[in-house]
Amino acid sequence: MLEKFERYPLMFGTTPIEKLNRLSRCLGGSVEIYAKRDDCNSGLAFGGNKIRKLEYIVPDAIASEADTLVTIGGIQSNHTRQVAAVAAKLGMKCHLVQENWVPFQDAVYDRVGNILMSRVMGAEIEFVDEGFDIGIRQSWERALENLKARGARPYAIPAGASMHKYGGLGYVGFAEEVRDQEATMGIRFDFIIVCTVTGSTHAGMLVGFAKDGRARNVIPSTHPARFNKPGLRCWRFRNTPPTLLNSARTSQPTISSSKRTILIPPMASHRRRPMKQFGCALAWKE
Repeated sequence: MLEKFERYPLMFGTTPIEKLNRLSRCLGGSVEIYAKRDDCNSGLAFGGNKIRKLEYIVPDAIASEADTLVTIGGIQSNHTRQVAAVAAKLGMKCHLVQENWVPFQDAVYDRVGNILMSRVMGAEIEFVDEGFDIGIRQSWERALENLKARGARPYAIPAGASMHKYGGLGYVGFAEEVRDQEATMGIRFDFIIVCTVTGSTHAGMLVGFAKDGRARNVIPSTHPARFNKPGLRCWRFRNTPPTLLNSARTSQPTISSSKRTILIPPMASHRRRPMKQFGCALAWKE
């Protein structure tokens, strides 16, 4: 499926799948939790899921003869850090629009972690006092126009590398990679849990896992308030209610198995609160 698209290799290769034994036991042993370690997929600023996406975006940026990658995210965005790293590798400049998407009462929040790494890698940082929104932002469009006025040749990468024609391709390839690993491991995952914000990681997985009929088993993980709808269950790893574990056991399985196997790809490797998604909600429709 992906052979017709040009790819610029940025990752070490296939990312490992690690069984999370303690977390599985914490959930009562009725589910087996595995992590696909996309948080350590590259030597570029500790990697992360956007590296996999950028492998398919970089060829277009090079072909456009751009000299500056321009993207947007929150102040501690993992995405902006990864774009800064890729720009440094390519010898391009990088302009990052950093908005106040996650309110955080910390005197050094805008000087440590991801944003510090972006500065070390030479990115130009532009702070904009705007709240969360994953759409096409006026601040980002202004940055592109300002750079053009300065004589730069900017290449636009939207938030999360989503809303880009090649933004989801890397995670179509992710599904192919998982299938190969499943064959080697002798297992098949019942559910694949993905953190969903801008959406192209999730969208790529939906396309990739549609090949073997598992698109409906790719489950978005986000803030539980977004799933406050009838017929939709939210599951927290921390203090998981037994009733929801019962739901995991009684939901219609995709394979004949006494246990449910769930794959979670940790997406980010460098946060002020590492592995944050292991405290978030997992959801699926009954």
